[in-house]
Amino acid sequence: MVIYSQAQPGDPEETFRHPTDLNFIVRGIIGPKATIPLMAGAGIPISVAAEMADKRTDYFVSGVFHYQDWFSDKSSYMTKFCFAAIPFKDNGSVRINWEPCIYWNCADDECDKDKAVYDAQLKTLNPQKPK
Repeated sequence: MVIYSQAQPGDPEETFRHPTDLNFIVRGIIGPKATIPLMAGAGIPISVAAEMADKRTDYFVSGVFHYQDWFSDKSSYMTKFCFAAIPFKDNGSVRINWEPCIYWNCADDECDKDKAVYDAQLKTLNPQKPK
């Protein structure tokens, strides 16, 4: 599943487990070492990218892949990914830099630790008010 958004990305696994009508989930078979183009940034008008550059807002491409390795004893694997598209102006033209997000770039058991660190940081930034 791939998520395109201007909002700060949360855990893509949550979106995968609780999709909305706006989420697009693809199921299929891909061979070893094969690639799938994500069409990141496709369809964003240059005027919108220019406005984003002026406002210093980013565009996020994130997602999660669940897959099985038929040659392994393990039943399933998971890879999460997240990148920020950062529009900027360079001599009058609009360009985009790609940077990995701080979280949601992990595989399998690494993702549990990644989520725990994210949740702890979120709790630190948004402490609960005493009742």
